[in-house]
Amino acid sequence: MFDRELADIKDTIQNALSSGMSYSDALLLSGASDEQIESLDKDTMFQKECSQVARQLELEMLRTLKDTIEIQASKGKDHGVTWLLSKINPSRWGGGDDDAAANVGSIVINTQPVDFKNPDNAVEVFDGEEEIEE
Repeated sequence: MFDRELADIKDTIQNALSSGMSYSDALLLSGASDEQIESLDKDTMFQKECSQVARQLELEMLRTLKDTIEIQASKGKDHGVTWLLSKINPSRWGGGDDDAAANVGSIVINTQPVDFKNPDNAVEVFDGEEEIEE
């Protein structure tokens, strides 16, 4: 009975990962017992399969992002895909409050009125070396 339940739990976890859920959330969703979680943590083949499922989803999202950028970049409608990528893999795609200042190429939009008589003061470009003050 334990093996059948464990197989169902593995299936639930991998299905959740393929939808973008984190491994820890997928474990919670699966209803695995502490004993089963310990068994899964020691199962290197299962851990590798989980990693592959997550990377496959990331690849699909990167392809979607590329298509979205090509089709809708002028409309700014790529934010949903980039948001999902940041949730799937925050260490590579951002997702924390500190990421904006740390990433070269960050864009800071000035929401204050701009003096169009002096356009030299309208845009500041950061090369990633300076600290951005809020």
